[in-house]
Amino acid sequence: LVSFDYSHNYRHVGYEGYEDGEILVRELNSLQSPAKSLFKTGPQPVRGLCISSDEKRIAFFSNRELRNTLELWQASPGGANQLDSVELDDTRPLFSESISFSPDGNTLLSGHRKGEIRVWNVSKGKLRLRDTVPGNARLCDVRGILFSPDGSMFASMGSPGGVNLWRIGAEGDSMQKLKSIGNSVDGVLRMCYSHDGKLLATGDDQGRIKLWSIDDERPVPTVFAPHTGAIYSLEFGQTNNEILSSGADGQVIVWDLKKSEVERVWRYPGPVHDARFDPTGTKVITTNPNGSIYVCDR
Repeated sequence: LVSFDYSHNYRHVGYEGYEDGEILVRELNSLQSPAKSLFKTGPQPVRGLCISSDEKRIAFFSNRELRNTLELWQASPGGANQLDSVELDDTRPLFSESISFSPDGNTLLSGHRKGEIRVWNVSKGKLRLRDTVPGNARLCDVRGILFSPDGSMFASMGSPGGVNLWRIGAEGDSMQKLKSIGNSVDGVLRMCYSHDGKLLATGDDQGRIKLWSIDDERPVPTVFAPHTGAIYSLEFGQTNNEILSSGADGQVIVWDLKKSEVERVWRYPGPVHDARFDPTGTKVITTNPNGSIYVCDR
């Protein structure tokens, strides 16, 4: 299991991407039931699996005959069909976090090598390049990209670790950089917005989580360090009063932001690639290197 995304519409459904290019959908309320195969692009792995908020489109990176592609598929309970496949000009592996749908599902962002960000129009079911922001070869690669909850801005994460906030022009033909958060030596690996869009959380390679106020002109973070190694996933709870993280140290941690203390910890024998709250907030779902998915009661 190399990519995972979770239902946005309060349904207990998970979408899984595998090393052989197969996309599965699974009802997480009944893990004993087999997952359903939607389609297979194989034999190369699926990277950066991303589901639109209406769950009608699936986007991801794939590699066909040593050529990277950005693929868009239409999903339905009865299966899926490919809408478009756009060949990219970089043959090196792409970053799993560097693809994001806008909340309305009409725009797709992708991050690339040498500081490049691309904006794609998918409103008519086609991946059509609307704007390419050329990067300077000296700039860092774009390792992650994420729309804010209201779609008014997005964050990009560089390597080895800076975060920038951007706004897309009304016509979709320009981008404006709003501010930088942190600096290039922070080692940021993951980021997520609070549900109200007021906070941005970042997780770094030293096990630190930092909370940044988006509205502050020069934000100073609140810092806590619940992990002993790199952080692999971050997610706010529905009330924004807690944050869920997983990491290389095998820990899955719920942190109470009001009390500034650990609320719950699960420990695994190896790294945990991803951890998510279920829609009720009463369970935590994890994906693990052995290809398993666990649903844990809180």
